[in-house]
Amino acid sequence: MPQTKSEREAKIMAAANRRFYISSVMAFGLFMLLVLPILLGRRTGSPVAMVQAQVVRGAKIDAAAVSPNSSSATNALAVLSNSITATASAGVVSNSNQMVGVPRPKLMAADSNSLPEIIQQDGKNYLNLSFAKLSAFPFTVTPEVSDATTNAEESSRLTRAQVPDTIKTLTEKPAAVTGFMLPVRVVGGLASDFLLMRNQSACCYGIMPRVNEWVIVHANNRKGVKPVMDVPVTALGTFHVGEMRENGRLMGIYYLECEQLLPTK
Repeated sequence: MPQTKSEREAKIMAAANRRFYISSVMAFGLFMLLVLPILLGRRTGSPVAMVQAQVVRGAKIDAAAVSPNSSSATNALAVLSNSITATASAGVVSNSNQMVGVPRPKLMAADSNSLPEIIQQDGKNYLNLSFAKLSAFPFTVTPEVSDATTNAEESSRLTRAQVPDTIKTLTEKPAAVTGFMLPVRVVGGLASDFLLMRNQSACCYGIMPRVNEWVIVHANNRKGVKPVMDVPVTALGTFHVGEMRENGRLMGIYYLECEQLLPTK
């Protein structure tokens, strides 16, 4: 029996209502996943997850590259326990990062800028560290490197073995690092912890950067800094080279105690 006009309109209305309901549920789910953590001041990113995505199984690391005297596991940056913020009072280690054999996206990168090699700010000199230098060496993330819960000493040794001495000497130095900001902890609209990344791959394209293509940054002031997205920013502070871990899982090898951000031009 052919449908009447009112029946057809009713079916069209019912279909529209279903689409609206499904869209509302998806929007609410996206809100709970992405927006709510920011409003509640919780983490919005996970360096641990980015490291885990780069694990290469079956790879071997030449641990003999580590000097017998470099049992600087005691010198190492204290293992991060429950939050990035804990690193503000941690010590330091020497390590490195980067994954091999992974094609890189052709994206705008914060490899170079118009800033001089030495930046003077408020009467203090800062080394201008570019990601072209910080990521200029290979770093293989094996299960032993990424997870130190089984053998912390071996994990630390295998990590240190891959970092060039020229990078290790940068630790504890006043430095300026330019990169794209990815907020990790936001409270009251200000980022107290964030990542500085070589490019926008993780932010916009879902492509994981290599371990030596990001720096974990903690704002030393209590309020934090205003998130600046889509354009490179330069953070000034004390730079550390070392393995940073959360519950034994590697988070990164670069850490910056941020004193201030240079104004974005």
